[in-house]
Amino acid sequence: MAVKNKTRCVSIPTQVRFLKESFPDSKITTYMGTRLEWLGFLQPTPFSERYKIKIEYLLGEWPKIYVLQPKKLKMPAGAKKLQHIYNQKTQQLCLFYPDGIQWNRSKLLADTILLWASEWLYFYEIWLETGEWKGGGTSH
Repeated sequence: MAVKNKTRCVSIPTQVRFLKESFPDSKITTYMGTRLEWLGFLQPTPFSERYKIKIEYLLGEWPKIYVLQPKKLKMPAGAKKLQHIYNQKTQQLCLFYPDGIQWNRSKLLADTILLWASEWLYFYEIWLETGEWKGGGTSH
């Protein structure tokens, strides 16, 4: 899905620089003119599990964020599907409304998407314990 606005675009090299500065142990696995893939770990609290995250970003489109490890996210008793996720199988997270206000191509992935992914994981862990999603958003 393309980003439909006329905001100034943060270049891929700039995105890569800020991702590596913010997460020095992460890896850029794909880095071409208009495309990048990032792999790294997030741990929402000191008591949380470490989650391996992947970002796929093609300039002009919405970034896609996946949880790679654990390979299969758990669900609380009685839950039929993961909350606020685009694809149950690939564990693609839903982190923002695709309205171009919360996230658009003028924003840094390191300052937005990765913070939101960490917040999503925080609410995911609360959901596991309570069975109630406290992270807001809309259902899919």
